[in-house]
Amino acid sequence: MKVRVIYQHGEPGVSTSVLAFDDSGRIAESVRTKAHGAAELPCLRGLKYELEAQTLHGRFPWRENILKSSRVPFTCGDSSATFELVLDHSAPF
Repeated sequence: MKVRVIYQHGEPGVSTSVLAFDDSGRIAESVRTKAHGAAELPCLRGLKYELEAQTLHGRFPWRENILKSSRVPFTCGDSSATFELVLDHSAPF
């Protein structure tokens, strides 16, 4: 499955973590985006996940927040499917 991460204003989320949570809320898969905010995430056909992107922001990450996307539910299956995640809100580190 292909994922593209962008910031609210449209810039690509390069070197951003993309997490796939299983139905119990545990991280089942994770990848980092590359050029243009793109990544490919392995998943098992038919399983349901929730996708979320996260990145540290601020000058001193250990004192700042994590910038996140909303969680997006999906069922793995179509290898040509592409999801876009928007980094649009922060959460405490």
